[in-house]
Amino acid sequence: MKKSASIHDLLKKIAPSWMNVSLRMKDDPETDKSFGWVLEMYAYAVASALHGVRHILQKDFMLQPPADLETGKRFIIHYTYGCFYNMKIAEWQFNKRLHLRGLPPRNLPLPPPGVPESVVRIVLVYVLTGDGAGITYSILHIIYLRLYILLTLEFHTRR
Repeated sequence: MKKSASIHDLLKKIAPSWMNVSLRMKDDPETDKSFGWVLEMYAYAVASALHGVRHILQKDFMLQPPADLETGKRFIIHYTYGCFYNMKIAEWQFNKRLHLRGLPPRNLPLPPPGVPESVVRIVLVYVLTGDGAGITYSILHIIYLRLYILLTLEFHTRR
């Protein structure tokens, strides 16, 4: 029989294994090279499986620009890749990696016409939640990760 557990309890239970799996994967040169910067994400999947935690994923819950062109009825944005456009109208880019030491300038140019709605939305999120609020990208990433866990995953333990 399955018994529901709080997200906090499950993360507390999984966290030590998540760290240990991450470190073991990082210590193995071949594994580290294969997984690269997403190693900890896969380590989380392994750690949660070790503890019998199942995730119910909502297929159309997340938007990932620039791969997803339209926002539709998505609830959150996963911003991983830089957005680069070289169009007849204008050349434009937005890449969070250009602003690792701080926030983008408040006068960041908005995307030109023709850029997908998903990209426009992520730029607006960063501009509106960043400069002036004292929020750094690492804090935004932590907030995003916590919201993602809280909103998209339903945890169950096997008993």
